[in-house]
Amino acid sequence: IDDPDAKKSLPFIGFLLVALGTGGVKPCVAAFGGDQFDFSDSTQTTMKEKFFSMFYFSINAGSLISIFLTPILRGDVQCFGNDCYPLAFGVPAILMVISTSKDK
Repeated sequence: IDDPDAKKSLPFIGFLLVALGTGGVKPCVAAFGGDQFDFSDSTQTTMKEKFFSMFYFSINAGSLISIFLTPILRGDVQCFGNDCYPLAFGVPAILMVISTSKDK
């Protein structure tokens, strides 16, 4: 892209799309998980507590791993003689696709 105004506006459009996507999905995932349990059943109350513990553990573990893994993939692996951003962001994208795919 040769237009300097377009170069400045494209990152903000990306940030806006990420904010809209994250804001629409994150609150719904936890609520959807909690909605699967019957609150009147004491065994399901225990299962609900375990669900939320594992849910938040998984989110935080994924964030922690990505903090260390993404810079390693970007800097230590070379793509076309430069830092490998496609690999650094492609691995999480592939893992997200795998995590949301249905078992057959």
